[in-house]
Amino acid sequence: MTRNGIHFNGLYYSNKEIEERNLASIARSSGQWKLEARIDENTTNHIYVKLDKNKNFELCYLSPRSRMFKDKSMYESEFIQDWLDSKKELTPISVTSIDDHQNRHHVTKNAKKEATILKR
Repeated sequence: MTRNGIHFNGLYYSNKEIEERNLASIARSSGQWKLEARIDENTTNHIYVKLDKNKNFELCYLSPRSRMFKDKSMYESEFIQDWLDSKKELTPISVTSIDDHQNRHHVTKNAKKEATILKR
């Protein structure tokens, strides 16, 4: 359990009980803790988690924060995350990359302004 919900395999999950009990807030202030979980390898849309040792497993759904992985298998999710991690390693954020991004943004903004003026 983390400040962003249940973290499993790079994805975040939650359910109504977690929200009602403010478990993410507790994790934010007291630190994270481990929970027992069960997965269906065919989907990332949900997992089963034991919130209390003496209770049954609860169904938890993929949170909006992880929506990019909706309707994927756990295998696909791992593959995509590995690909994203390797891409980050190959193109780390630097002053140059930030400057390039800002320059592209300014060029696009100016082009839109000019297009608007030409339409008049």
